[in-house]
This record gives sequence, C-alpha cells and structure tokens, in this order.
Amino acid sequence: MRANMSMSTSRVLSALLVTLAIPGAVAAQSSSLDPGFSRGFVSFGAGVQIVSNDFSESHSTPLNAENKTWTANYSVKTGLELEGGAGWRVWQNLFVAGTYSYFHDSRNAEVSASVPHPFFFNQPRQISGESGALSHDENAVHVSALWLVPAGNKVEIGVFGGPSIIWVKRGLVKDVEYKEQYPFDTAEFSAAPAEDVSESALGFHVGADVTWLMTREVGIGGTVRYTRASVDLVPPAGGSISYDAGGLQAAVTVKIRFMPKASPSRKIPPSPAPTTAPPPPRAPVANAIQTGVTTANTPVYLRPDATRTPLRQLPTGTSLRVLDTVGDWLQVEFNDLQYGRRVGYVQKAFVRIEPIR
Repeated sequence: MRANMSMSTSRVLSALLVTLAIPGAVAAQSSSLDPGFSRGFVSFGAGVQIVSNDFSESHSTPLNAENKTWTANYSVKTGLELEGGAGWRVWQNLFVAGTYSYFHDSRNAEVSASVPHPFFFNQPRQISGESGALSHDENAVHVSALWLVPAGNKVEIGVFGGPSIIWVKRGLVKDVEYKEQYPFDTAEFSAAPAEDVSESALGFHVGADVTWLMTREVGIGGTVRYTRASVDLVPPAGGSISYDAGGLQAAVTVKIRFMPKASPSRKIPPSPAPTTAPPPPRAPVANAIQTGVTTANTPVYLRPDATRTPLRQLPTGTSLRVLDTVGDWLQVEFNDLQYGRRVGYVQKAFVRIEPIR
C-alpha cells in the first residue's frame, strides 16, 4: 500500500523553490563571487518537516473455522526536524556538501477488526480502537552539489541537489487483541500490540538556502529542502508496505564559514611619497618593482577586504605591477579596459610574482 503526499505540500514546495531560485539566478548574473570568498563551512539548524502521509495495512488469519481480519490505519504529520552539515569549495562557486537530518513524529494507529463467532458461521463481531503512540523516525544523509552566489556584501544565496539515503524506523501493529464473554455475541477491543521495524532506501533532494552574514565568518539564514525516497517496510504481521519517506523541510540555520587569512585593512596612499631624493615622477626604485601574473580568475578590491564587492575580475594570465605587500594581499596596478590604469588589491594566493629583469 502506497503512502500519498498531499497536493498542498507539493504546491508549497514549488512556490518556495521558485521564490528562492529567481534571486539566486539574478545575483549570479549581476555580481562575481570572489574565489576566496569562502573555502568551506559548517552549518546546523532546526525546523519542521512538512508532510501529510496516510497509509494502512490489512491482514487475515484463521480463527473459529473462518478468518479474523483486521486493518491498521497510520498517519505521519508535520513534526520537528534537526540538521547539521558541512561543505567545501571545489571550483569557483561550486561546493560539495553533506547534510544529516533527523525527523520525528509519534501518533496512535486506528485499528478495526472482524472477529468470527465461536458458535455461528457468518456472524462476525466488529471491534475497533487505537494502539498506543507509535514512534516514526527518519534519519537521512544528503550529498549535495551546492552553487553559492553573493547578493551584495551581506547576503549569500545557494541552490543545491543530489542523492539522499533515508533510514526509516517506526512502530507497526502486529495483531489486534480482544475480550469476549459467553454467549460471545459481542467482542470488545482490548489492545493492538506493536513492534518497531526499520529499513532504508536511496532517494534524492533539491533545495535552496539564504544566509545573512553578521560577520565574515558567521551568518544566519534559512534552508528549504525537498527530499523523497520510497522505503519498503516489512510489517511484523507479514507482507510489505511501500512508504514515501521525506517531504518538505524548512529550517533556520547558523553557518560558520572558513575564510582565507587576511590582514586588517590599513590606508595606503595611492602614490607613496619618496623618503630619499625624489626620483622622476612615478619612477620606480631600482630593483624594487615586481610584476605579477594571475594564476586564476582573480578579483581586485578597493581595499584588502574580501567582503567588499570586487572592482574587476581579472582573467588568468593578466599582468600586474606590484606596488606593495599587505599581509596576504598585494597592492597592484592593472590595466582596466574601461578606465585605463587602476590601483587595487588582490590576494597573494592567486598571483605568481616575478622580478623585473
């Protein structure tokens, strides 16, 4: 028997993903991400898994020369979801990430049964009742390809997707017990003992997240993820139940980012005044000027601060004139095709320095 997800959940998922994906696409076209913007991150959060799944099982066993039949109806609704994960940048804006999520729900099962009469054929007695609280737990691991883009200096938007493995552990009814007294014309529901079963399956997930950066290293935001896997559960009474695990997960998250080392910003005059006899204007000190060549797509900043919006993104192989060194940063002069010669800052990690011969 197949568990069905409500149509309203599907509509909510579609609306949320479209809402978050559109700003991410605009930001990707309007601003370039510093390759050293974030080397990696860890995150953790809490929220809800929005789900409405109803499913059932029916069984028949011989009793009093006839068959005792019973049905258990189960329900899984929205409940608490916890998650934690980490990611590492592998190329430009692309990260590989892994996330663990946990979902819990607990509800009674509605049971009904038809019990044959011990003396008369075709006179079954109908009984019904509820089981005790049956726990439903879903543990999942999501492996994602994550694309991150900045939206200004304080907001980071990501879209992601990939495979998921979901482990389901839940209680299922194994029988319906009843009480009866002579002349046995009626029966009374007594109990519905249950037993925990567990199984796992491979599925998928897609989602989006938004992070507001309180500092360069710490941000707070939200994640929306839709995940799904079809898990075949084996009830203690026999048979099989195909259950669609997962659902729409929405969580508030805290992100801690691993940033490249950078020295504090300090003001440096655009044209340092000479301390010895003045040379001709803009003439370099002999044997002190160096040139550099970018080894990757390299952002240039107005100040040695990677949280600012870059002035330009220099392609690999761009020649630079090195003016000064500030910690892990270089003050360079470069040729801007739109504005001519300009001065800015780049990170040492993306430049190969060569002395002028």
